[in-house]
Amino acid sequence: MKRALLILSILTILVLGCTPPMVHYHGLKPVYPYGKQDLAQHVDTIQPEFKWEPAVEDGITYDFAIWKAPEKRVAGENSWGELVYYRLNLRDTIHRIETPLEYNTYYHWSVRKRRDNNVSSWSVFDSTLVSMMGTFYLKNSAFRFKTPKK
Repeated sequence: MKRALLILSILTILVLGCTPPMVHYHGLKPVYPYGKQDLAQHVDTIQPEFKWEPAVEDGITYDFAIWKAPEKRVAGENSWGELVYYRLNLRDTIHRIETPLEYNTYYHWSVRKRRDNNVSSWSVFDSTLVSMMGTFYLKNSAFRFKTPKK
């Protein structure tokens, strides 16, 4: 009985340690880069191309923004950082930025729907990660990425 309980406990720890994050998107879903659970996807250029899933409504254009992530994060603070790139009324769901970003730097990006002067909220995600260290939550997070080293 004790041995079975020990085996069950070890299996539970292994499963919880390997559980992928549960992610829920609000708004348009990113295709690339898609950094989740506050882990940044690395891009291979300082002028990356961004992709997101299209809106289902007709007559929609997209607003796109990039924020330079703050160097120090404050617990409980939901700042995406300094706005460094912004485009309005994009017609496609793919956008290569025209202005180079900084090397080896973390950024957040998001996109929102626009119809004339009516705009949606910025697309974000919520994530829950269960691990051996505990349960971690992210709410209203923009999509995170990191530029390459020089």
